Amino acid sequence: YKAMLVDSRLDDVMLTRAFTGLDTNMLRPSIVAAAYLGMGTTWHAGLSGSVPLLMASPGHFLEKTTGVVPLAATTFAPFNLGLAAVVTVVMAAVVWRLHPVAADAVVVSPDALDALERFTPPPAPSVRTFAAWCDDTRVLPYALGATGAAWLIWYVRTSGLQLTLDVLNFVFLMTAIVLHGRLASVMAAGEQGARLLAGVVLQFPLYAGMYGIIEGTGLARVLGDAIARTATRDTLPLALYWYSSVLNYFVPSGGSKWAVEAPFILDAARRLGVGLDEVILAYAWGDMASNLIQPFWALPLLAAARLGFRDIMGYAAICFAVISVVVSVAFWLLPLAR
Repeated sequence: YKAMLVDSRLDDVMLTRAFTGLDTNMLRPSIVAAAYLGMGTTWHAGLSGSVPLLMASPGHFLEKTTGVVPLAATTFAPFNLGLAAVVTVVMAAVVWRLHPVAADAVVVSPDALDALERFTPPPAPSVRTFAAWCDDTRVLPYALGATGAAWLIWYVRTSGLQLTLDVLNFVFLMTAIVLHGRLASVMAAGEQGARLLAGVVLQFPLYAGMYGIIEGTGLARVLGDAIARTATRDTLPLALYWYSSVLNYFVPSGGSKWAVEAPFILDAARRLGVGLDEVILAYAWGDMASNLIQPFWALPLLAAARLGFRDIMGYAAICFAVISVVVSVAFWLLPLAR
């Protein structure tokens, strides 16, 4: 990881001084591919999974027909936790096998590491106006953090340990404010961290347009109806896994696709007698799998490493093939656990 950062931020002269005996063109893509695995192997099965969090949030758009589906039935279900553990072990083994041999190990100069672009909090303002005091004081961030902690304690006492999308985002925001200690530092970190998102910001509206065509022409409903007609109670989770994976390749967005597809997917599940938890998990696992061969969510990482998606596609395709087999087998065997 350090090698990737050094390679992405130093010029050729510094690289020559920093590295000895290394083919960076071989090492860097494998590092970036490994760093990108989370988007295609675990994220939608974890605490940041958009669909499980949405379905667990009171007032969601399907609550009248499905009710609130707690995370205990999806994210924290034994099947999901077990599958995530298996996938983590298998993918760790795959990455280990893809890693360059020991003869190509890298030796990084400490001087090169010192040249990395690290986040530096902004200095204290020279002019002490009231606005400058608000930006620089630690009183306001800690007061905000204390208020946030008080609300979180109240929420847990009144609603239990029920994570929702809003609660998770709130906790992350409050934690960032407290750890930075100054509002000016929070703002500076946000500006620096978002610089690599240009590709996502520019392309996401285009994907929204693509999905508008898929939905407007009725293609999504046709695919959903076809699955309902051809699948059985035992094969529906596996079919939904692949349906979600294929559609995600063309429109890489989990939550927005679910908002449109959920009604006919859940209707098919009701007709076949398949539980909501199985449908949500199958959709979530499929939604993230094709991220490995879809470059959209890799754009910030690729920009930081100064690589193109073709540079990591070989590694990512191997990982996609492996995880597809592992997860397909898991959902094929899921009916045995009912």
